[in-house]
Amino acid sequence: MSIIYRHMDLVESIKGIIIYCLGTIMFFVAAVLFGAEIMSKHEETLMFGAFVSLLTIFPMTLHTGRQAVMKFMTNQPAPNMFHKMFYRTFQFTIAGAWVGAAYIPLDWDRAWQAWPITCSFGALIGNILGYMFILVQHFVFGTHGVFGKKKKSFSGKYS
Repeated sequence: MSIIYRHMDLVESIKGIIIYCLGTIMFFVAAVLFGAEIMSKHEETLMFGAFVSLLTIFPMTLHTGRQAVMKFMTNQPAPNMFHKMFYRTFQFTIAGAWVGAAYIPLDWDRAWQAWPITCSFGALIGNILGYMFILVQHFVFGTHGVFGKKKKSFSGKYS
């Protein structure tokens, strides 16, 4: 029985790695479509795609499974709060990378303005803000929060 379980775990791990690589390619193509240089800075663009995939696709695959990632990529709604957390973090990470790109065309000629440094920092900051937003949303305004819904208490007697 344990050999079968190990085999299934290995198969799922390989499928997760494939999903991560597909996410890397997806972000690489998206960066090129948004204007990243494909000929002269293709390595940097590929590393940016791998970094954003590491921030978004990898945790989603690790915690919810590859089926949830495939549902997310096909734009199906999130079934519960746990999946919504990863969707929201994905949105914040992409928005952070997009905002980080605003510093690239400025003519300050600083080393940190080179592609993809500002976008990578923006994605990282967006990812952190996404997790903070989820914490505030869940613990302040959610079921565990001060302003959230009150949980029903059990009023029955034990026999």
